Amino acid sequence: QYPMVFVNRVFVASGSSIYWSKVGDCEVWAPADGGNALVDGGEGGNITGMAVYMGTLLIFKRNRLYRIQPTATLAAASIERLSTAVGTVSHQTIQEVVVTGPAGLLFLTDHGVVEVGPTIATGGFNASPMSNNVQPILETRHKADQSLAWANFSEHRGEYWLQYGLNGAMPQAGLVANVARQQKSLRWTRHDILGLTAGCSYYLSGTRIQAFGDTNGNVYRMHDTQARNGLDYTGRLYTPAYTQGAPGYMKRYGRCFIDASTNGSYNVNVLLYLGRHGIGGTGSNAGTITEGTNDGWGVGKWGEAQWGGSGVAGKYFRPASVARGSYIRFSMNTTGANQWFRLNGITLEAEITASAIAA
Repeated sequence: QYPMVFVNRVFVASGSSIYWSKVGDCEVWAPADGGNALVDGGEGGNITGMAVYMGTLLIFKRNRLYRIQPTATLAAASIERLSTAVGTVSHQTIQEVVVTGPAGLLFLTDHGVVEVGPTIATGGFNASPMSNNVQPILETRHKADQSLAWANFSEHRGEYWLQYGLNGAMPQAGLVANVARQQKSLRWTRHDILGLTAGCSYYLSGTRIQAFGDTNGNVYRMHDTQARNGLDYTGRLYTPAYTQGAPGYMKRYGRCFIDASTNGSYNVNVLLYLGRHGIGGTGSNAGTITEGTNDGWGVGKWGEAQWGGSGVAGKYFRPASVARGSYIRFSMNTTGANQWFRLNGITLEAEITASAIAA
């Protein structure tokens, strides 16, 4: 299991032992040319994964981590124990990730996702938990079949894709970690592509391609088209609640000018929503914007067509049955297949109706 090329040999694992081939020949494993070693005397269970990182062969057990450093001969090498607390439950989740700072290895453990990275000391490694922010989500994974979890890293997008099972052996759900950040912590997102069982990255005409397969035997080229699993999408946007910097005060809202652009001649439906603290809000004045490919944020005055002139892009909306609220927000959507839109801007008219904070 887990074949790795290290010091010009191929290393594999079986049980708690590692085996290596002849130098420069992966088909010769005879004792005179190859060899084997029992890792830590068999303590800690079977080997669950291996990786070559920073010129070192890392050997994982479920809750232990070891390394072999390059030496003049394997006879002079030693298997060093790095940790008795960190290991991996699945070799397929081990991925080298490239971040703004030093690179590291991400992998799934019994306690979540952990990163192993180099320390300031020469040849040293440090393990850090990386999934604390999504630990309640990760705890829903099926613990009995974690060895089938897998991951893939996209260098172009800076994303670590992790897939795991929920109530059975096959992976059914997943998380995406954005590692292209200055901060140490990762930004995690839960995705809804179910049933992904394998994946890889490869180069095609100089372009890095990410391809995933699912339980139905389908293979998808990720991030390539807007359709997924044969299904179309519709555009939808919920804006934040605008409080005009005074969330505790009641406001009276007037006109709202909204401008949006579409990729064709279809409507963007708009709904104004007024809310109050402690009681239910109300939706009012549903309407549509039909912009086509016009852009109301053009050169010149705000709200004029892109190339000037007297045409006004966008549309005014007014609260209808209710005009008072603590905040206002908007819901916008399209209804046809594969209809996207871009919100160019919103301008609000509002005034505080009282100097006292609303109950």
